[in-house]
Amino acid sequence: MLLSFYRLLTTKIETLVWTKGEQSGEVPSPCRAHTAAVVGTDMYIFGGGNGVMPLNQTYRLDTTSLVWTEVKLTDPMEPRGYLTSTAVGNYIVFYGGTTDTEVYTDARVLNTSKLPPFFCEFL
Repeated sequence: MLLSFYRLLTTKIETLVWTKGEQSGEVPSPCRAHTAAVVGTDMYIFGGGNGVMPLNQTYRLDTTSLVWTEVKLTDPMEPRGYLTSTAVGNYIVFYGGTTDTEVYTDARVLNTSKLPPFFCEFL
């Protein structure tokens, strides 16, 4: 799967043919410089920017149904783009990122198995 600036594209590995995915639900606004990680059949995206300002939005895409859900966090990270993320079991580790004026060197962990999901900070 590839999330472009304006649309979701999917491919079948067997045929290598790309098609526009028919997505539904709470589809996120177009963004760039976000990070994505997959836990099970869910892809989580965080942050990025819309060309004007950094974002701190978090969304989950069920890759089997292509239904988006906004993930409401009680303690979201500061808006940022160009960060990295890695899935480890039911957790996603986020590191770094930037804005026009800030460079972040913090690491946060999102526990996707808790409802609502929450960030905890590395010290």
